[in-house]
Amino acid sequence: MCGVTYTLLLPWIDHAKSYEYVYMRLADKLVPVWRAEDCMTSVGLGESEAPTLRYYTQIRHQPIEVKPKTECRRLIAQNDSTLPSGKWTPF
Repeated sequence: MCGVTYTLLLPWIDHAKSYEYVYMRLADKLVPVWRAEDCMTSVGLGESEAPTLRYYTQIRHQPIEVKPKTECRRLIAQNDSTLPSGKWTPF
């Protein structure tokens, strides 16, 4: 009985933990201000968050550890504690 219950609830649990809503809201805010030459750097995005970001927003991020060829105007961070000090302003 428990196996059937978990099997039926698993898709709902996965959807509830999804980043879909977060990235869709991000895409809604970025589309009006995004320029063709823009790039986005990232701090602390994991193996599941990075591809999901690309899927929902069509934005390819560049980890901050890998120096981008151009200076990015956007930074996405997993949480506030991973934000590097400097010029970044929350969006």
